[in-house]
Amino acid sequence: RSPRWGRLAAVGVMGLLAVGTLGFVTIRTVGWIAGMFSGPRIQGPALDIGLTSPPISIPVPPAPEAQISVRDVAERTINNWLSTKREAMGPDHNASGLEAALVDPALTEWRNKVNEGQPGSWHYTYEHDVEVVNVEPDDPVADALTVEAQVKEVADYYELGARNAALSYDQDLNMRYELIRQGSDWFVQSMTVVE
Repeated sequence: RSPRWGRLAAVGVMGLLAVGTLGFVTIRTVGWIAGMFSGPRIQGPALDIGLTSPPISIPVPPAPEAQISVRDVAERTINNWLSTKREAMGPDHNASGLEAALVDPALTEWRNKVNEGQPGSWHYTYEHDVEVVNVEPDDPVADALTVEAQVKEVADYYELGARNAALSYDQDLNMRYELIRQGSDWFVQSMTVVE
């Protein structure tokens, strides 16, 4: 007896369809079960994300801060010193800021001057105007600077609460300051009046 090829082909096709259907149903069932345990589903329209533009607006970064010039460093350091001098020689003789503005030998010199006075016996009031004329070297990474500056200093001397006109003055001074860097801070190391 010869096999019936038609019936055999039909059984083969039916078997393949059954295996395919069983595989499809299995994959869908596994996907559904996995979806239940994988967290919330995202609903709504798909995001419009492309490679040509970012999905959110990116702010423009600020311009880099301009590098501080040696002239700015010199002016800031000298003004800091003159502000400290105003406090140290003022009515309270507050010398606590000297270490933030001076290093030796200027620090010791000005400490001695401040210690000569007692609060209430004498003091100065100062007004200053500074113009930096020259700074050497013109190198922002230098650790020491020599600065020539014109300083207008108006000083009123008070003794026992009364202004002493003889010891008060208004001068235009040509000054040379030696500045030194310690860490990231600048200090006045010495100062000289240039004739």
